[in-house]
Amino acid sequence: IIWPIDAVIKRGFKMFCKYCGAYVDSDAIFCSKCGKPVSDGFSATPKGFTLSIFRESQTFLLNPPIDILIDGEKRLSISNGGSVELDLPTGAHTIEFSQSMRRRSVLIDLFRDMQIIVKWNRITGGIEASVE
Repeated sequence: IIWPIDAVIKRGFKMFCKYCGAYVDSDAIFCSKCGKPVSDGFSATPKGFTLSIFRESQTFLLNPPIDILIDGEKRLSISNGGSVELDLPTGAHTIEFSQSMRRRSVLIDLFRDMQIIVKWNRITGGIEASVE
């Protein structure tokens, strides 16, 4: 939804650049992130980005799927060597990886396409996740 600037200010919506999804101050003429003019309107919702999750291929006697929870809601599982792509709205998200009693949470601020690489730690047996 694109709102004229007067409607956005009067209704008190948070404003986002319709080109890149960055937060925009109500008195801005240009987006501080992408530099494009914002005088012709703002988006009432932020633009989404893609979060890619890759699970490293590892050889273990048992190698069960790892469940993925996004903001507390189970979304899917990822098998050994698998990958998934998720479209999420701009902003902060908690990504939790779990399998049985093992858990790893990652806090991300999604403002661009990002990827997370997940693997088992061979020494501790825990789940490792690195954001790139």
